[in-house]
Amino acid sequence: MSDRPDKTELAGDRTDFAEDRTLLANERPFAGWMRTGSSRSEA
Repeated sequence: MSDRPDKTELAGDRTDFAEDRTLLANERPFAGWMRTGSSRSEA
């Protein structure tokens, strides 16, 4: 037996990493929008 992971396991890891990147890419503009909105005064 080999210590190397099989292709299915590697594909699953790539999918997990892609999902993480997607979440982070969506959080960045949202965080900027929240900073912009919270700096306004309603006075």
